[in-house]
Amino acid sequence: MGLKEELQKIIDAERQNLGDEDVAQDEYSANKKRQFSVLGKLLRELSNELDPQYGEISVSDDFATIVLARKEGKGEEETQITVEPDYDTSLGEGSFLGKFINVDGFRLEQEDFYQYPEYNTFEKTEKFPTEEAVMEYLLKEIGEKIAYFQHIEKG
Repeated sequence: MGLKEELQKIIDAERQNLGDEDVAQDEYSANKKRQFSVLGKLLRELSNELDPQYGEISVSDDFATIVLARKEGKGEEETQITVEPDYDTSLGEGSFLGKFINVDGFRLEQEDFYQYPEYNTFEKTEKFPTEEAVMEYLLKEIGEKIAYFQHIEKG
């Protein structure tokens, strides 16, 4: 086998591997959307009930972002929460590309920003087994944050 044929054989094999990775990524994305569908509905419902003075909820097909903010008075405070189906990652054998793997449950990443008296950021990641557990956490977190904002506003 000549060099040209050997090179073409390698190219063909790698294109097949890349095609397989594309299929796996498409399956991952479809599963992620399916897994998020019920939670997405609940979050859209919560979004309709949230007073826009205190925050907003943006929901897409496979994740949601909740922003709770107070931008009046002393400094600025904000909490940003991203919720999505949980996942794991791995490097495929013989590939430099990472691979996402669907796992049961949901991942919640929360960042709290405070700009007074100095800039601080706190981050945490939580995992929840069910939609109900996510909603229970979010209702508590949102309720407490709005109560705090209202308390600050009243002086």
